[in-house]
Amino acid sequence: MRTIEVSRILKVVETTADAGRQIAEALAVLAVRRPAVFCGPGRTRELAEQIVGMLGAAAPLLVVREASARESERLEDEVTRLESDAIVAVGGGSVLDTGKFVAARLGMAVVAVPTQISHDGIVSPVAVIRDGDNRKRSLAATMPAAVIAPLHWIQDAPTPMLLAGIGDLLSNFSAIEDWRLAQDHQRDRFDDFSAFLARHAARSVLRSLLQGASVRSRDFVLELLEGLMLSGLAMAIAGTSRPCSGSEHLISHALDYLYGGVAAHGLQVAAATVPMLVLQGQDGLARDVFRVYRALNMPTSLPDLGLTRDQIVEVVRQAPRMRPGRFTILDVATPSQVERVLKAPVPSCWPATP
Repeated sequence: MRTIEVSRILKVVETTADAGRQIAEALAVLAVRRPAVFCGPGRTRELAEQIVGMLGAAAPLLVVREASARESERLEDEVTRLESDAIVAVGGGSVLDTGKFVAARLGMAVVAVPTQISHDGIVSPVAVIRDGDNRKRSLAATMPAAVIAPLHWIQDAPTPMLLAGIGDLLSNFSAIEDWRLAQDHQRDRFDDFSAFLARHAARSVLRSLLQGASVRSRDFVLELLEGLMLSGLAMAIAGTSRPCSGSEHLISHALDYLYGGVAAHGLQVAAATVPMLVLQGQDGLARDVFRVYRALNMPTSLPDLGLTRDQIVEVVRQAPRMRPGRFTILDVATPSQVERVLKAPVPSCWPATP
């Protein structure tokens, strides 16, 4: 029987002082004595410095310049030299992914302290790291042993980061259908429980947005945070990213591969989600997600990201190759069908505006 590893501690705090106390308590539970604190070079460094001050001199601060293989190697050497026995990663996606990846390489625990919620990697055993060719790759990483989420910092993050988090979470709908399709074609094994968690997380946030929730409100930010954490747990339980990553993610990966990325990950995923829902025949969900994205001025197709027709053709060609063996609707639909929905996903029977 496969052992399922999930985060032992999940705490949402309201102040920096509470964050420091909860991190210290988590480290004590994990029997950590010499943690290294990772942070970004920008706004998150301020919070990390305050946390280091609370943890004491035994917690050196290391700045993550980028989520790359080369930077990870540098930080791995530093953590080894300092004889640290765990990592506290304070920041956004790049810092958390690097912390999880380095922790996996060194066989140690990581405590995640997210300062923005732009994707579902907060609680997941996956890290997105750029390789030597400057291409993003999803790699196995250490599942955070603890997550301490300072809500006041997350709520103050730039709005585009919150929108990216919404995009990554609502893509669960198309990812789950791709996963079910793969089982129907005997290309994968579907797990009902992890799919239930991922779908519930997305449905809760979609319902709130359809009811007019403000993305800057405390209650909504908390709901989005919890939804993204549930998505990470769904992936851990499934032992695969399939509950939260399907054809829409393959398209985003193709954008990264071909053009170095044209927007935040969650917004690239958002631009592909409505088209994939339409292609899968999930018209009701496609309509609701489309309404929400239009209301929030989020992309609903690849032209919304500035891509030309020729670029879309290239993305359609490249996307199925991004993860060999991952069966999705892209393996069933024809390239012309995929190209058509990526350019204009809204069926003619839909109103032009929500």
